[in-house]
Amino acid sequence: MLGMPTLLEFNSIEENIKFAKKNNLDFIELNYNMPYVRRDIKNLNTTMPLTIHFYDDLDLAIDEPIIINSYLNVFKQILIDSAHLNIISINVHLNVGPYTTIEGKKNYNYEYDDNFILRLENALLKMKEIAAIYNVELVIENIITPVFVLKAFSKLIENGYNITFDIGHDATYNLSFLEIVKNNLTAVKEIHFHDSFKSNCHLSLGKGELDLKQYYRLSKGKNVVLEVKESNALLESINYYRKLGELDE
Repeated sequence: MLGMPTLLEFNSIEENIKFAKKNNLDFIELNYNMPYVRRDIKNLNTTMPLTIHFYDDLDLAIDEPIIINSYLNVFKQILIDSAHLNIISINVHLNVGPYTTIEGKKNYNYEYDDNFILRLENALLKMKEIAAIYNVELVIENIITPVFVLKAFSKLIENGYNITFDIGHDATYNLSFLEIVKNNLTAVKEIHFHDSFKSNCHLSLGKGELDLKQYYRLSKGKNVVLEVKESNALLESINYYRKLGELDE
């Protein structure tokens, strides 16, 4: 299915739904970082399939049980508030956590923490169990992927977790996640599709340097969010993505 993100220029979920229907899109990703998503979701009345994007800045490996429990409470409340809707999945970031800058270079603290993956997986397991109660799939998205995060993803996939592949995030981090994706395509349930340069992503399709034909082939059979976050650029990207499909036939 082909979908869109919630757009900052709009003021309601309904505006996004109208845009999606007008452009024959299949679903919308409701981003909880958008104030109007939090405001509207309880009273939303639509049969359109939806995904949910959880808050960007969570740290699921933090060694603070009170904070983890707060994340889990918010996570559960979101699923309660959206239980009347057709929610396919809920997306969470796998963030790198805190870092220490030494001589101008970021050093990620969790890289030196032997219990990082254990704490991360404990939190994700609880999220997965909560999501299952509401028949919603948990998917885990790549952001920054140094080696210790790649190891975490490999372990999570091995243990049955599903992932969201953000092609632009990966491009800005040396394509380090791409090999894991190619080797574990069945675990990839969503793809966030946008163009990118090494230092800049979320660009309209065709405005960056990515091999979009390659990524189109990887996206077949997945839920694809064209994660271009302005309406005119999104329209261009919808047409571009569909043309990629025509070329691939």
